Amino acid sequence: MKVTKENYFSKEASKEFNGVSQFKSFTGGCSAKEMDKLNGKLEEGKVKAFMQGHYVHAWSEGNGALEKFRENNPEMFYKSDKDKPVEEKRLLKTFQICESMIDRLESFDLVTEYLTGEKEIVIEFELYGQKWKSMIDVVNLEEGRFVDLKTTRGIDRKYWNDDFSEKVSFVEKYNYPLQMAVYQKALYAKYGVKLHPYIVAVDKSDIPDVAIIDMEDEERFEKELAYVEEHIESVNMIKAGLIEPTRCEKCDYCKSTKKIDRVISYKEL
Repeated sequence: MKVTKENYFSKEASKEFNGVSQFKSFTGGCSAKEMDKLNGKLEEGKVKAFMQGHYVHAWSEGNGALEKFRENNPEMFYKSDKDKPVEEKRLLKTFQICESMIDRLESFDLVTEYLTGEKEIVIEFELYGQKWKSMIDVVNLEEGRFVDLKTTRGIDRKYWNDDFSEKVSFVEKYNYPLQMAVYQKALYAKYGVKLHPYIVAVDKSDIPDVAIIDMEDEERFEKELAYVEEHIESVNMIKAGLIEPTRCEKCDYCKSTKKIDRVISYKEL
């Protein structure tokens, strides 16, 4: 199949092609949950945090994408406004922050500059003998860069990381270096040039903080790509049903499908 913006997140595309988020879910998340999603056994509802992110991304995309997003997601508005035109509907408090985030992004000339370029570029490419797909938020060939727009709870917020045995930034928590390394490979496959990676981040605080983050780290990218090469075959074997997926026993999916068949020791907690 040919991957487009319209079918990018479809189950068909996700089965045939690998993607960064899917890869991270299989290797560092819950492969059992990911497989049930691929097989249509698990239908995830709309998650507030993701919808907030999609709202801001739709604004960045332009060309009426935000208006279309608002029309397609009436649950973002007060029910009492359901009969009003979309432009007159009031956003729920949960989504009012999105407008504040957009206002903050628009208030910085340098941010506007870094978000200028081709938007939502869909790329099919091969990496380590496997089919991949990526969708890049902003590509600016003239300036030699690409940008991923991220929304987060707090730009300065720290999260505990078991692998590092210390608190880390949101960039490390979600392993965005791996994502940017794969995106850089995708763009090289499409354009034949190595583009410089950046993240434009905006957080969800009362006065949203904004940052432009330089993600270039050749040594780290090589490490992350080696990790991808090491694990991609087993990921595809799980997707093909040749290897049983593993339950993480920590996520909501595992909790909801949990079976208790033994007594555990307090030392296992």
